[in-house]
Amino acid sequence: MITVREQPHALACMEVWGGNCSVTRSIELPDLTAWVYSRPAGEEDRGGDVHYLSVCGQAVLSRVVLADVSGHGSQVSAPAQVLHALMREHINTWDQNAGHLPPLWYRSRTGNWNWLDEDACEKACGFDGIPVGLIAGTNYRQTLIRLEPADIIVLYTDGITEAADASGEMLGRDRLIEWIRASRTDCPETVGQFLVSRLGEFRKENLIDDETIIAIQRGNYS
Repeated sequence: MITVREQPHALACMEVWGGNCSVTRSIELPDLTAWVYSRPAGEEDRGGDVHYLSVCGQAVLSRVVLADVSGHGSQVSAPAQVLHALMREHINTWDQNAGHLPPLWYRSRTGNWNWLDEDACEKACGFDGIPVGLIAGTNYRQTLIRLEPADIIVLYTDGITEAADASGEMLGRDRLIEWIRASRTDCPETVGQFLVSRLGEFRKENLIDDETIIAIQRGNYS
């Protein structure tokens, strides 16, 4: 895959950016910088991983949504459009939640990477990232954290942790956090590119599922 380097895109108020196509790009949000990598599996440029980033009308609320929709290509276009419409409709709404694989959290104060609230995710329901709407009446636990300057959060889909090498061995979460702990942390692009490079070395051309990584860093302000 040839990646064309583009200038970071600064989101304007009320803007919703993203989709389900192949992309590698930095995005500027209020006090945050995000780096997005998404690569669909298969021949079509549209995959089942759907990502959107938005900024509210007052430029105080930034939202990042990453969803793994069942299916690939044109069959996921409708769900992607619905998600875009929901992002637009609720762009100024503060309280929203859903399930997801436990993100990775870099604490700049300690210089350590750890899972973000992994124990809470597992104890609350026994599943990692229950698909939205799959189980009626599912309760999700919301997690409130304060990002300190230069902290980084990394989101990913199961196409990353379930990537397999030539022998069929899956990457897994243990290896993912081992990799990321070896990465430089000067910016989200550095972290994301490091993971993508290691991922490519691991699975070679064995791309069996859509892959998406979103790294987000708070500005290094005093």
